[in-house]
Amino acid sequence: MATSQPNPIELAKQGNVQAITFLINRSLQSKGITAQTVLKDDCLQIMLEAVQIPDQKTLASFINTGVTALKIVSIKKLMVYGRQVGEEIPAWKQEFEIYEQTVSSPNSAINKPNSQSNTAQINISENSKSQATLPEQLSSNLKNEVQQRNVAVKDAFILECQGENGILVLTEMKITIKRLGGFLSPYKKGEKHIYYKDILDFQYKKSKTFSPGYIYFQVSGLKKEITFFEANASENAVTFLNEQVKTFENAKDIIVQKVNPHKYEESISENKNRQMDIVVDDQVLLECQGENGILVLTETKITIKRTDGFISPHKKGEKHIYYKDILDFQYQKSNLLSPGYIYLQLSGFAKEITFFEANASENAVTFQNEKLTSFEKLKDILVQKVNPHKYENIFEGRSGILILTQTGIIIKRKRSGVLLSGHTASEKNIPYKSITAVQFKRAGITVGFIQFTLTGGVEAKGGVFEAVTDENTVTFADEEKTKEFEKAKNIIEERILAASGAASVSNNMNDLEQLEKLASLKNKGIISEEEFQAKKKQILGL
Repeated sequence: MATSQPNPIELAKQGNVQAITFLINRSLQSKGITAQTVLKDDCLQIMLEAVQIPDQKTLASFINTGVTALKIVSIKKLMVYGRQVGEEIPAWKQEFEIYEQTVSSPNSAINKPNSQSNTAQINISENSKSQATLPEQLSSNLKNEVQQRNVAVKDAFILECQGENGILVLTEMKITIKRLGGFLSPYKKGEKHIYYKDILDFQYKKSKTFSPGYIYFQVSGLKKEITFFEANASENAVTFLNEQVKTFENAKDIIVQKVNPHKYEESISENKNRQMDIVVDDQVLLECQGENGILVLTETKITIKRTDGFISPHKKGEKHIYYKDILDFQYQKSNLLSPGYIYLQLSGFAKEITFFEANASENAVTFQNEKLTSFEKLKDILVQKVNPHKYENIFEGRSGILILTQTGIIIKRKRSGVLLSGHTASEKNIPYKSITAVQFKRAGITVGFIQFTLTGGVEAKGGVFEAVTDENTVTFADEEKTKEFEKAKNIIEERILAASGAASVSNNMNDLEQLEKLASLKNKGIISEEEFQAKKKQILGL
């Protein structure tokens, strides 16, 4: 059975120096401060660096609070240094003794009252303006203490859940969200109490191996649902990892009963039947082993499987993406010199990304050239599932992509082809009416090309060598691509002819309008018959 990897906080609590450094840098990154950490015997030494000398008063205390909160048994002493970037000697240093912290029970004040809470402290003097007698004050104090004890009994503890950015405590009457503070959390240390009667509804997102979950409580004035990123910053939400999901599932069931008992009502038999139908219909179509993950295509969805370790920047796990949720996809074919990738565009994500972005994206898989055949098959399946018309008028060449629209062509240069083609990443739009000639050369020993001569331009006569760098040319290789681009050439020539015919009709209409105006001027006596005939011959080109 696969075991989940410990998170940075767990590693830091075990005294892992790299994890401690990661947590500090994550917290101070926005302030432009970086940390270097060294552990010598039982002394943890932390060097803080920034363009300006880090503030000793604020940061030394901040680091001490965070390290102390980790409760690392092996660390007894903390040394914090601050210096300016480029300097060898620290501008300041501060030493702390790390003491073991003990946390008292929330009910300790009730279970073990001290003498001050048990004894009525009453100050009676001659100048006192209080009208209450000693017995009345004693009675009031005892009554308050009894009420506090009754509340404590009614609000008994039910469940505690340790989350990623806080602790969720459920009692009979309320929810308490505890924050740790320091560089372990983006929140200040403290607690927030939310009574069940004040919760309008709640949102629960179950975690998966690949992604964290969260629970969010909607109170008056707040929106009904939020995203994970909003939950991570909301004071009314707690996020959690997949290894913590069991306790949060228990918390969800308790909150359902407390807040909205009918929230998750559904026919169990219908749900089971629906799941069985999905399993039967969702047969595996293809599996492709990529460089940073595995792509599995079924009838209804794509699954991206990640492996952990140094090969991939992703955590081990799976992500399921249904075809109905894919707006479009980007496919970059690999070659001997560079890897390829496939990227699935979902709502809220960029339409296109670079290879480096694809390598880190949760919606993309990269692959080497030896895996090209299987990824080409995958692309063909995706076309049918997502966008059957995607490649009808798109012709991918060696130096760029030729896209045919209703009004013109687009020459799109590849981001990865700068060294080979001499082109930078760009797009050029050319209307059909601006194209005066199309040159076409089939691929053979050298590359083939399709080249466009524009109005006012000079027709290129340098052959392949000039075509490789010409901005109005797309090159291609092999017989298969020759057939594709020959098809493109025929479509373009038909559309050029149609565009020129439309222009001719437009010109004829303009000539008729001018003749009508001249006839009107002649009839009104503004111009003579001789002037009319001369202008008529000029317009008609006689």
